[in-house]
Amino acid sequence: ISIPDISFNIEQYEEQLATIEGDAGPFATDLYETLLDLGNQYQQLNDHESAIEIFERAEYVSRINHGLFHPEQVASIEGLIESYMAIGDLKNANAKQRYLIYLSEQYFGENNLNAIPSIISLAEQNMTNYERVLNMPVQPSISFSSSGSSRQPTPRQIAFGSLYQAQQNYVRAISTLMENRQFFDPTLIELEHRYIETLFLQAYRAAII
Repeated sequence: ISIPDISFNIEQYEEQLATIEGDAGPFATDLYETLLDLGNQYQQLNDHESAIEIFERAEYVSRINHGLFHPEQVASIEGLIESYMAIGDLKNANAKQRYLIYLSEQYFGENNLNAIPSIISLAEQNMTNYERVLNMPVQPSISFSSSGSSRQPTPRQIAFGSLYQAQQNYVRAISTLMENRQFFDPTLIELEHRYIETLFLQAYRAAII
């Protein structure tokens, strides 16, 4: 799809939003799907700042209409995660992914299989952050502070902190499958392999650095 086509779509969705708001108010249930479509169009333009603004609005509209933990808002949160990742905002991407897990547990209950995709996605984001930070060029720095309490974590500490978080999330996903007696789910073996990988990377931390 071409940029002019996307721009035309954005105009159409914005007009549709105005019509819905004029007829049913700023929190009409019909706004949600249109906001999702508009956010997706902004993502296709790589205008992720605008997409984030739209997806946040969609999430808010869903909460107003269906409550804090209704799964309808998952699509808007996934849109936020995608745009946060696209602009390199891993902190907010991880925060939203953690919220997806929390939302699933609040709506479906703890150790519910519906939370598995969100847990795995968060673990994968943790691994992405580990690899990204570890591969960053080392920037030499000199500190003139005599107080050790003001020191910021080094990139290596951040990287292996992300690795540890990935390990814990893989364990959490494995435990959820086991709690639900999904002993023959092929995902279980895959998760065990990923968990073993994190153990290997931690065991050889000094050599990797």
